[in-house]
Amino acid sequence: MVESSDELVMSQSISRRAFFSFPFAFMLIVTSYKYGYNRLCYLSMLLLLTSFLHWNRLKRDGIIKNIDILTAVCTVLSITFLDSKRFSPFYQWLWKRMLLTSLSGYTLNQFLYHAQTQTQPRCISNISHSYWWGTLNYTLPNTIERDYAYIRSVYWHMFFLHMLITSTCTVCIIKSAKQM
Repeated sequence: MVESSDELVMSQSISRRAFFSFPFAFMLIVTSYKYGYNRLCYLSMLLLLTSFLHWNRLKRDGIIKNIDILTAVCTVLSITFLDSKRFSPFYQWLWKRMLLTSLSGYTLNQFLYHAQTQTQPRCISNISHSYWWGTLNYTLPNTIERDYAYIRSVYWHMFFLHMLITSTCTVCIIKSAKQM
């Protein structure tokens, strides 16, 4: 069955768990405002808005998803190539290492998500009837195993993309300002 773009990828009770990471984004907004990173402040506010709209009704495709992705990429690129120039050398190094860690976590999460929810198995033995977070087995739709796969994916996404990036950037801004 092919899902239309109007259908939700997962239930809102699962996708809205990403809201738990929003205080980290708010922390970055306040910090960037306080320390004069105006572009980052405005981009972070826009990203918080688009992320709220996206995660509130998580769809496979759509204009909100695309705007959220574009805003997130622009924000990270802005930090990496413009704002990090104001970081002290150690925090520039820390930002780059964190970015590599974040992208690695995102890639692993996407790989597991695809294996667990998107790749139809060729044989029935590759369907998971018990869940382990790192399994490459497909989970059947509308089962507790599929819900667990969605929950793991949301938490990993929330940690590696929302919380790790915003908290590291906040620390880099504050600590760099104190060293100058």
